[in-house]
Amino acid sequence: MRSLLVGIAVAMAFVVTASSALAERVLRIEEVPIGELDPHKAIDYIDSIINFNVYDTLVWPNPDGTFSGLLAESWEVSDDGLNYTFTMRDAKFHDGSVVDAHDVAYSLARTQAIGQAYANLFVGLTASAVDDRTAQITLPASNAAFLATLARLSIVNSDLARANQQEGDFGENGDYSAAFLSGNDAGSGAYTVESHNMQELTILKAFSDHFDAFDPLAPDTVQIRYGISPATMRTLMANGELDLSMQWHPYETFGGLAGLDNVALTTEKGVGYVVLPINTQKAPTDDVHFRRAMVYALNYDAFSNIVKVTDDLYAGNPTRTAIPRAMFGYDTDAPAFKQDLDRARAELAKSKYADSAGDYEVELAWVAEVPMEEKIMLQLQYDLSQIGIKAKITKNPWVRFSDRAATVEDTPHVGLLMFSATYSDPISLLGDYHSSMRGSYLSMWWLQDAEVDGLIEATKVELDINKRAEVLKQLQRRILDVAPAIYAFEFDAVFAKGAHIGAPPLDDDAKTVPVMGGNFRFHTWQVGDAM
Repeated sequence: MRSLLVGIAVAMAFVVTASSALAERVLRIEEVPIGELDPHKAIDYIDSIINFNVYDTLVWPNPDGTFSGLLAESWEVSDDGLNYTFTMRDAKFHDGSVVDAHDVAYSLARTQAIGQAYANLFVGLTASAVDDRTAQITLPASNAAFLATLARLSIVNSDLARANQQEGDFGENGDYSAAFLSGNDAGSGAYTVESHNMQELTILKAFSDHFDAFDPLAPDTVQIRYGISPATMRTLMANGELDLSMQWHPYETFGGLAGLDNVALTTEKGVGYVVLPINTQKAPTDDVHFRRAMVYALNYDAFSNIVKVTDDLYAGNPTRTAIPRAMFGYDTDAPAFKQDLDRARAELAKSKYADSAGDYEVELAWVAEVPMEEKIMLQLQYDLSQIGIKAKITKNPWVRFSDRAATVEDTPHVGLLMFSATYSDPISLLGDYHSSMRGSYLSMWWLQDAEVDGLIEATKVELDINKRAEVLKQLQRRILDVAPAIYAFEFDAVFAKGAHIGAPPLDDDAKTVPVMGGNFRFHTWQVGDAM
């Protein structure tokens, strides 16, 4: 009963606020829970959306692959590529205090100490405050992707965090303010946190002292509601009570909204693909020939019906490698994936399970909140049966699915992820194949391959753009050879939005950045008058 009452209260708040939209511009969106507020624990799509609005980073990627300063007004790089010196702009935290170089040093140290989310990007780095306005970050080795990784280093108000730290495991830093930052705002971003319940509703308010310009029609308030069913989303959109859907609903739900005058469909392109990670350490998928058999067994052409939204809109395109085609280094020479049952049977015959494949039942796990995934797994289950591999399909709530990736034993034989670039460099996706990347849903393949590791490390330090492109091609080819995943298709994330909502990075491909959640910086959006 309590959960029902809470749900009703949240829904009423959502609708009531709409009636006050005449006084302020309100953007009402929905996403899958949970919304993680701690910027150094934020890892998922919704976490990223919240993070990129509440916190700022030193620099930000542009659609053309260059970078612009955010908290950093400018920066210089030493000749050996190891020292980056950032001159801080005049920016304020939400409590009115000035953002300075000491906050940069604190934020990097906190990220490294906590060791969650994207901490692996910053291993071995050190940051210091040369003076209040100058921060220096020193790298252990040159890193071609370093500026891109800074999209994942949110700068925290160190004074506020320290004032609210509790006892914990981090010495003089106590709990590193983990309890405080899980429910409170210590950022400088374009929006402040008015209230936050990671399972139900987050409300953000525009920060009037933010250094960056707001679009004249940018929302004053953003409401993020969690866990809306497809039927509820459709009703709310049709009634003008929701402004933007999440992308995870069935495509037929979006197709049913396409004909409404007050709803438009928009897409986010070039950010990611649908990948089926294969557990390389658990029998029988620990055998490379068994995995290759699975790759060749899949009927990739069948996905055209699965990703059809309307007669004119498809949410997927064929892929041929382990990064989406919009990213630097994409291997255009790699052959497109095609079903080849004869080759699949030949690979299975080479595996150490050739005579016992029927003794195993391969688990195909999909995420309950994304109904489209079940269709993909049903297709794979059928295709595997064509070559004598038995498979069972399991439905997992997202929290359970991601938790299972913590151990190799609990990780399913095959999972399914709509995998997005976490920062704008191709290593943001390819780096997850390194053997050091284990224990999260980002690396459910549990791959251990010395050649892959070496090529990942080589592409990180290669600064010559042409040489780096060649190393990236070698890396992609090696990944495909060891078959740690099945690459179903590149996806164009589909969203339903009110016809009065302008979302430039979604509506215009030329303004899209290949960063998960990075196209939802709401101060650049527009909320017009509803129809």
